[in-house]
Amino acid sequence: MKWFFKCFKHYADFSGRARRREYWWFVLINSIIGILLMIGYFPQYLNIMMEPSEDPMESMQQMFTLYIISLVYSLAILIPNLAVWTRRLHDIGRSGWWIVIFFVLAFVFAILAGIGAGLDKAWLICIAGILVLAICIINIVWLFLDSKPQNKWGPNPKEADAIEESVQNQPEQ
Repeated sequence: MKWFFKCFKHYADFSGRARRREYWWFVLINSIIGILLMIGYFPQYLNIMMEPSEDPMESMQQMFTLYIISLVYSLAILIPNLAVWTRRLHDIGRSGWWIVIFFVLAFVFAILAGIGAGLDKAWLICIAGILVLAICIINIVWLFLDSKPQNKWGPNPKEADAIEESVQNQPEQ
């Protein structure tokens, strides 16, 4: 849990580096929270679909409340998520601008897919989709790579954490 809270401690810190452990714990805990929110959502959704109540507004209000909670949580973790992702890329010697490239390509793909239903230029949609998929795969591979030694974003965080742990584990004199 300390790695999850470390990301919130560095809420909008896009400089420096983040270890794999910090990044993946943040992703894991956010995924668990997302699943728990969906578990809260799903029975309500099924209930509305299977057994329409006499007061549909009550069911819709419950769904809307869960939706608002999910939305607020998603917005709350957006900045720390982007920050830890950027710091993780820095840790392997890559620029955080790769995230921008990914989102621009994803946006272009979404626009092309949205307007491309009747177009004869389906190859354009395919190319955009392939580029987004390639960037996703590259990002995932990069996120699993080990820390690099000292680079322009700072010292290796593994070494700093090892020193900090050894100081904490030393007996007091």
